Amino acid sequence: MPTISPFTPQTGSAGSIAVIASTSASLLQLPFGGGSQIRVANSASIPTYMDFGASTVVASASTPVGIMMNPTSTQIFTFDTIATGTAGSKTQYVSVIASAATTTPIIFTRGEGF
Repeated sequence: MPTISPFTPQTGSAGSIAVIASTSASLLQLPFGGGSQIRVANSASIPTYMDFGASTVVASASTPVGIMMNPTSTQIFTFDTIATGTAGSKTQYVSVIASAATTTPIIFTRGEGF
């Protein structure tokens, strides 16, 4: 039977983004380092929409693509091809847009576990 380990963040691997407008998406480069998982905490009181990919990725709230994060929620995502310090076609960025403007951050932490 597989074991379930608690989420263990990589030291210094957190990044955050504040969605200051609902008319254009904000782009964040994901933290480099070890671990194939990203913990996302939407501390805003409004829904946000995210999409992961290369530097050209763009999330949209009017025609939602990617993943909707409920207000004040946390989710962990696992990636097979997350970047480890080099560019290329690996998942390296996240694009975030909200249903309204907010300065409350969405926090991304890299690590392992659930």
